[in-house]
Amino acid sequence: MQTSFSYPEQIGEYRILKDLSKGSYGNALLAKDQKDNEVVIKLLRHDHAPGGRERYKNEVWALENLEHPNIPKLIDKGFYESYPYLVMQKATGETLGKIVSRNKKEGGVMSQLDALTIIDGVLDSLVYSHSKNILHRDIKDENVIFDRSTSAVWLIDFGFCKGETPVKENDSFWNVGAARFSPPAKLNHPSEGKENHDVFAVGVLGYLLLTNEYPWSVSEREDRGHLLDVMKKIIPEPVHISNRFVNKKVSEFIRKLMIIDDDSRPSASEALNEIRKIKSEIENPISQ
Repeated sequence: MQTSFSYPEQIGEYRILKDLSKGSYGNALLAKDQKDNEVVIKLLRHDHAPGGRERYKNEVWALENLEHPNIPKLIDKGFYESYPYLVMQKATGETLGKIVSRNKKEGGVMSQLDALTIIDGVLDSLVYSHSKNILHRDIKDENVIFDRSTSAVWLIDFGFCKGETPVKENDSFWNVGAARFSPPAKLNHPSEGKENHDVFAVGVLGYLLLTNEYPWSVSEREDRGHLLDVMKKIIPEPVHISNRFVNKKVSEFIRKLMIIDDDSRPSASEALNEIRKIKSEIENPISQ
């Protein structure tokens, strides 16, 4: 049984309000600064997985070099009882993982417009981070937050990112990106990074949002070999077949992002330009 995390009442100048989530390395805590503004603190746990300190250094390095409206800003960093922490801008909304889980439970699915807004926001973040030579490498439903009331999209958790950084590598298949969001080349060589591996993950994300299903799926008992076999043998059902409310152009766009061959997949910039064109056509249809 997983034990609950006992968080401190105060970390540095920040008053802790509650525990938000638990990752492999640390806990995300909701806190308030001295001006009563809400922030998020990521604190490395004493029982963190191997490589935890390197991952924290990696995320701090990335956030120090990124400034984008869809990426939470780094506010502060420090140590609490010898364990590192970082303080970030609070991302409003819910993780896509929570949203998809609720949709499944309620028998619904995300609207096409919301899904397009999310895809646009994530791709916009990637175009920017890739221009800074930073690959995210861990795009999945738990690392994207969406606030439907404001249409805000947040890309979080840069702990596994790769760029021009001296942070020590400690990579393995299972701790560099979620398997179901990875193309075959990444499954075979997880320590290598390519910009359009991030793009592939966005395609899987879009498929999941609009169908509540993964394009390729294996059980928790199966490994990457099984997933690779499935990807070689199965062509995912087009999104517009699974969900009749999805425009065929959107369905085809998501298929392009999930092309198996790395060399045939669009860049983040190409994908962003295309999705904005499609979104504009859907929102402003030409009268016949």
